[in-house]
Amino acid sequence: MEYGKLIVNVLTGGGTLAVEDAAITVFERKTNDISIVADVFSGSDGASPEISLEAPPREDSLNEGLSDKPFSLYIIQVIKDGYYSVTGNGVAIFSGITSIQQINLIPKASGGLELPISGITYDETPNYDL
Repeated sequence: MEYGKLIVNVLTGGGTLAVEDAAITVFERKTNDISIVADVFSGSDGASPEISLEAPPREDSLNEGLSDKPFSLYIIQVIKDGYYSVTGNGVAIFSGITSIQQINLIPKASGGLELPISGITYDETPNYDL
């Protein structure tokens, strides 16, 4: 197995303000099992440290007959007090590539009025029908 890297940029205000000390958890799903592969915090610039993640060999992307996808899929969850949590499903990691994933947190209202949701989930899973 080879490795790709992931940097998570945690922002708010439409992507204009960095969010420091957000908890970033990366999960790997294998068959029916989900496990934590990284647990880090965003820095003062909103960026996580580089996270090294397993990915299939780069050569696999050149093999048309390959039944497996030439990348690994991960789940990213970002949590910070005062903001709605965000979960990204299907974040692709390629061998030898540093992927940058931007997460935009939405602040919770300070007046007690909150959205009737616990968090936000989005799906990054690549569409093979393109």
